[in-house]
Amino acid sequence: MLVITHRRLLAFIFALTAILLLPSVSLAATLDLSPVRTTVHVGDSFTTTVLVSSTDQSLNAVSGSLSFPPDLLQVSSVSNANSVLTLWVEQPTYSNVLGRINWIGIVPNPGYAGSSGQVILVRFVAKRAGTATLAFTASSVLANDGSGTNILTASNPAVVSISAASAPPPAPSSQSPTTTKAPETLEPQVIFVKELAQDIPSGILVFWAVMPIWLQKSILICIGLATVVLTLLILGFGIVALVWILSRVRRQLFILPHLSARTYKSVVQKTVRFLGMAEGELKGDMDYSMRRLAEEVRGAPNTPSFNALVTKYLFLLREIAKRFTTRENQKTQAIMGVGVEPTHEEGGTAQ
Repeated sequence: MLVITHRRLLAFIFALTAILLLPSVSLAATLDLSPVRTTVHVGDSFTTTVLVSSTDQSLNAVSGSLSFPPDLLQVSSVSNANSVLTLWVEQPTYSNVLGRINWIGIVPNPGYAGSSGQVILVRFVAKRAGTATLAFTASSVLANDGSGTNILTASNPAVVSISAASAPPPAPSSQSPTTTKAPETLEPQVIFVKELAQDIPSGILVFWAVMPIWLQKSILICIGLATVVLTLLILGFGIVALVWILSRVRRQLFILPHLSARTYKSVVQKTVRFLGMAEGELKGDMDYSMRRLAEEVRGAPNTPSFNALVTKYLFLLREIAKRFTTRENQKTQAIMGVGVEPTHEEGGTAQ
């Protein structure tokens, strides 16, 4: 019969606890900033290094976002030289409007394992007095285990203390050793220093500034292609319209040379006669049109339906158009001598 003593039970529980806690101890990585605390003056430039540590497990990817107060600090440059990351999915970028630095880099197999490996180097410029905190947001460290396990356990911030700019030392006074001047009371000079306002984009320019470079290039390429296609469409329509106009002009120019000089003279004379009768003809047609329209307006309330009203109106338009065209054609035929029998005076005979 198996007898379980208290010692054996305690040993079993200790071994089981060690096995369960072993992976969480081995899979650990941290992101740090160096130096942790910095003291500078307004206008000073200083550097901050992003470091990664993973001594027990090799890593193959580090992505992160470092935030800073844009009213106190301004990024002048970001460098990935001497970084433990050799391939970059997203090059280090920064925005002095949003106060953010982003990067995504990887290390090919077998990865990186070590302490305080440099990721990026950031150079800041102090803008205004105050206390600025540099902190990681949305960061991750992926293990080189084939499944991309996030082994990041700690992201440590840094603090930058910014004091007012120090006053320059007074210039040495040059006095002649043989001449003694009475001390003068000078009024203190007050120098007003105005901060340079940063050109902050607004609206869609803010989103454009934080877009990845590859997305900006893709948008510009699409806009360029759309512009080329639209230009080709407009150019093609212009060519088709030009060919159509030229064909019509050519057809008219082809007819004109075949007319004789006598024909030109006859056409001009008959046109002048026709224009002389046009005024009376147009006045009669206008009177007829206004009279018919007035009759239609008076009879509109008695129309049984809207369809009947539309039908009557279309019929009226046809009658008016017929009035303008038919009588004018008859006059034109009389003037041009087409379809009109020659007439003689009373008592005359035909030749």
